[in-house]
Amino acid sequence: MNEPRARQSLPDILPEGQVVNRPWLFRKGFDRPAVDYYVRAKRLVSVGRGYYRRPGPPLRWQHMLFSLNEMGFDLHVGGFSALENAGVAHYLAIGHAVQFYGCDAPPSWCYDVVTGPELAHHGKGGFPCGEPAGIDHRLFGTWDWPLPESTPERALLEILLNVTDEHGFRAVDKLFESAVSLRPKVVQAVLEASQSVKAKRLFCWYAERYRHSWFGRINAKSIDLGRGKRQIVEQGRLNNRYQITVPAGMEMEEADEGNVF
Repeated sequence: MNEPRARQSLPDILPEGQVVNRPWLFRKGFDRPAVDYYVRAKRLVSVGRGYYRRPGPPLRWQHMLFSLNEMGFDLHVGGFSALENAGVAHYLAIGHAVQFYGCDAPPSWCYDVVTGPELAHHGKGGFPCGEPAGIDHRLFGTWDWPLPESTPERALLEILLNVTDEHGFRAVDKLFESAVSLRPKVVQAVLEASQSVKAKRLFCWYAERYRHSWFGRINAKSIDLGRGKRQIVEQGRLNNRYQITVPAGMEMEEADEGNVF
């Protein structure tokens, strides 16, 4: 069978390392017979049911993230991984898994074919699907692929969503101790966008605990902190201002000032 005619050649529209599906190829002008031809000719190789790439080196998680976003997935690097990429959480024992957030979990093939660190999906992180507040892009590779990533302001809220005990409180405490240069406009945006009352109350509690100057520029009236008490740790002490239970020792002790980020 002769190579099918197309408006563009396969290398022109599909960089090495990018994974695509058939709908993506159809939109680029490659019909079903053309795709089948390239698969039989091994110029496209399958990485999972309905997903293809050009032959090449092993895939890294950055290839996977860019590819999924190009196909319309709601997925970004967040939490501890975003802080580590920003250079502000390197001293924490956070393991080796790359933490992803968003409404769409990576397809199963990602866990099988991506080399390097393990992948972990942590759900929406307390934000609506597709919410852009607190999302920046970090460039990757020869083509400067933009990879969506939480800013420190949003990453802290994503982390707070999973704080349930004193150990978690202490780990996050180290982060807020260092969070002296958060941007008030971004903090305002992510606090307004977050749907997690728990994470927002904790964020405000930590910010007041360290008396960070940026927190004084936040318009608290536009932030929905919900109503009623929230028990976060068992046998904790109730903070009357934010109506949350926190470790008794932390509620009573004096916090040190931070100076890292």
